[in-house]
Amino acid sequence: PCPRRIPLRQAMTSRPSSTLLEGKTIVVTGASDGIGKAAVRAYLAAGASVVMIGRNEAKTAAAAHAILREIGSAAGRRAISWEIADLSRVEAVHDLADRLLARLPRIDVLANNAGAMFMDREVTPDGFERTFALNHLSYVALTLRLLAPLVAASRPGAPSRVLNVSSRAHQNARPALDDLQRAHHFGGWTQYANTKLYNIWFTRSLAKRLEPSRVVTQALHPGVVSTQFATNNGRVGRLLRRVMDVVSVAP
Repeated sequence: PCPRRIPLRQAMTSRPSSTLLEGKTIVVTGASDGIGKAAVRAYLAAGASVVMIGRNEAKTAAAAHAILREIGSAAGRRAISWEIADLSRVEAVHDLADRLLARLPRIDVLANNAGAMFMDREVTPDGFERTFALNHLSYVALTLRLLAPLVAASRPGAPSRVLNVSSRAHQNARPALDDLQRAHHFGGWTQYANTKLYNIWFTRSLAKRLEPSRVVTQALHPGVVSTQFATNNGRVGRLLRRVMDVVSVAP
């Protein structure tokens, strides 16, 4: 599918707009809600062009339009665009990478943010446990496919970046290296924590293999943020969300 693009409208406010990221191209997964949407808003406000990656066309488009209404533009023709992909599917990740490679010769930042927790064990059509596929395999596959434009975007003293959204939940991980997909003794929270640990392992492994003057790779804990996280798990998920919101911060 062709990318959808909207030029940012001229701002109707006198607030100055930062140009910190002027000329930078940033790709954000899980961009239609929560942390991803907030990141897109901040990147655009700082002058970047942003490609939003979402799973649902209508939701992602609505998020893009909402961001444009919120921030406007004081600098002209910055743009926001989006691509749609179910990142729990291997073929969809590679198809997305093909589309991005075709249109983006340089990527300054890849923010791997898409993720979820599934309390019941589900297997994707590719045969992978769904949490493992979405939260970890998509980070690995998409990053490796986009290394060329990431390297191409680097400049002396200004490396490109891969940002992997992990979580302090990794402290609760109970990884079994002979059962990464938890075919035995599955627990939704434990598997989520495991994948956040795998994000950190991947980040460290990639950092060892890339020249830091060209690409810097980082993992981060965003804090407990008030999003729709966990609400896909029915009554239990909604209860967990209410408990988390006691200490959550706004995205």
